[in-house]
Amino acid sequence: MRITATITHDDGRAETVQVRVADLADFEDAFDRPATILEHEPRLSWLLWVVWRALRRADKTLSAYEQWRATVADLDVVGVGDDATEAEERPTSPVS
Repeated sequence: MRITATITHDDGRAETVQVRVADLADFEDAFDRPATILEHEPRLSWLLWVVWRALRRADKTLSAYEQWRATVADLDVVGVGDDATEAEERPTSPVS
C-alpha cells in the first residue's frame, strides 16, 4: 500500500511526501488499526499523522506532531492504495 500526499503550510510552502511501509507499520502500532483502514475509512487526523511520520523519517521536520499539525493549511492526498504512485503519473485528461 502506498500513500502520496502534498501538504501546504501556513507560510505557503508545499511538500509532497511518499508514505512508506515503515510509516504504515508505525501507524498500526500507534493506533492499533490496520493500515488498510486508510483506504476504506480515512480520517483526516490519521492521514495527517502518517504524513507527519513520513516527513520525520525523511528528516524534513523535527516538530512534535501537534506543533507540526498546527502549521498545515491544506492536505491533498494524491493517492491511497497499491497504485498511489502511478496515480501521479497518469494524465487526468486525454491528450488531443
